[in-house]
Amino acid sequence: MALSHYYKHPSGDMIADPDMVIAVYPEAEMVEVMTYQDCFGFRKVYSDDMSLVSPSTKKELNSFLSQWLTNIKNQGHQIGKNESEN
Repeated sequence: MALSHYYKHPSGDMIADPDMVIAVYPEAEMVEVMTYQDCFGFRKVYSDDMSLVSPSTKKELNSFLSQWLTNIKNQGHQIGKNESEN
């Protein structure tokens, strides 16, 4: 799943910053960051073949994600079914 915050650049373009790819594990009620991108660069938690992991990057980005999800929940955002899915 992708999660992004968009802001409007003075040129009128909508910029995703930050932008994350998140793995969702519904059975475990858990998510984890796979990649993160912002105006300063791109970071990934796992190597392309998933054989290597950066524990410090994983901890830092998952901590950021936890805070971000808390903030957007407190702002009233939620994930749920679209009305058209009923």
